[in-house]
Order: sequence, then C-alpha cells, then structure tokens
Amino acid sequence: MTQLLPNPSVGTMPRSVELAGESKLRGWRLRISTWIGALGIVSMLATTFAFAEDPPVPMPRRADRMPATLQQAPTAAITDFVAEVAPAPEAPTIDPAEQAAAKAAAAMAAMPQPVTLVARITDEGQQIPDGLVWRIFETRTDASGDLALAAKSEDATARFQLPPGAYVVHVAYGRAQTTDTLQVAEGNNQKSLVLDAGAMRLNASVAGDIAIPINLLRFDIYTAGSDADRALVAQNLSPSAIVTLNAGTYHVVS
Repeated sequence: MTQLLPNPSVGTMPRSVELAGESKLRGWRLRISTWIGALGIVSMLATTFAFAEDPPVPMPRRADRMPATLQQAPTAAITDFVAEVAPAPEAPTIDPAEQAAAKAAAAMAAMPQPVTLVARITDEGQQIPDGLVWRIFETRTDASGDLALAAKSEDATARFQLPPGAYVVHVAYGRAQTTDTLQVAEGNNQKSLVLDAGAMRLNASVAGDIAIPINLLRFDIYTAGSDADRALVAQNLSPSAIVTLNAGTYHVVS
C-alpha cells in the first residue's frame, strides 16, 4: 500500500497564510470603496455650490422651432405700414420744351423794356417842351431808407430802358411837381403825367404907381395855411420872375 505525502511545491498554502491574504484584500477593497464614496460626496457638493452661485441660463429656442407667424408677421406689418404712410415719391417728368420755355420767359422777364414818359400842364394841354426833370425810383429802399433811384433824365420826352416791375416816377417842372406809379411790362411802355400847374409873376410898388427898385425887392412863396403849417416853396425870387407852381393857394412874402 502506497502512502501519498503532500508535495511542498504543488500543495496548498497553509490556512493561516490564506486567511492573512484574504484579510489584506478586504482591507484594500474597503479603502477603495471609501475613496469612491468620498469623491462622490465632493462631486455632489461642488455641483450644489455651482448651482447656488450661478443660476442656470435657459437655452434660447431654436429658430426652426419658432412659429412662422412670429418670425414673418412683424416684418410684413412694418413694411405695409411704411408703404401706406410714406409712399415712394415718383420721379418728376420734365419736358425739355417746357423747361426751355421757362428759361426763355425768365430771361425775357429780366430783359429791360422801353419806357417813354411825357408831361402836360393840364389834361387837355400840350406836352411840355422843356424844363422837366424826371426821376425813376424802385419800390425798394436803399441803406438810408429812401427809395432807390433807378434812372434820371432832363429830356422833355424821357426814354428809359427798365426791367419789368413796379416803379415810382417823379417829374418836376420848375417848382411844380407830381408823382405817380409806373408798371413796366413786356413791350413798349408809355405814360403821360399831368402836373396841373400854372405860372406866377410877382412884382410890387409903393402907393400904386411908384415902383420899388429891383435890387431892393425879393419874394418868398409858402404853401397856404397857418404860420406853423406853412412850407417854403420858393425863396428870394426877383421881381417879374415867372414861377411855375402846382395849382393851389399860396402865401407870398415880399
């Protein structure tokens, strides 16, 4: 009968050694579990702190999920409103012929036109042959506040070239004078002014027949009225001098 003895190289480990190995392995497993649990707690605390400090920001809704009415309606409404309130202006059509005619009319309006002026003593009287002084004034005033002088002539028949517009014409014949308005238009312009004037000759004598020496006699002519209202018309006139005056009443001082 053969007896089997344990082989030291093949046989099992002693029980005490096996128990010691299992105990050590369980210790490592416990340590690993403890570290995993600690890491989990730390991760949860970190997440909690992060949520407490920064509240979550909601994600914007994707454009492809937005309703079509919300994306297109406001733009369409604004476009329709602008079209109703401020329609696009149409480009003006300019006719070349009308434009040329307007330029020609403007040039003609600025072109001087002929003006002829004459004066008479009365409505039915003859034209005054000489001794006239004509002055044409614009309706605007100059820097001094007076009407601006546009033209002047001393001819009996005054001829001017004036641009179309409104003017004031003044004519003097001796001490007779008159003023009237003048409207210059395209073409020939003619106007006759009536002075409604007369002539006066002054002389004086003593006791009816005794003449006063000419070198001692002078005359002053004033308008009629009270002393405070009288205006000087002619001054220091010699005897027998003929004075042309507008028709009216005068005060003579010798």
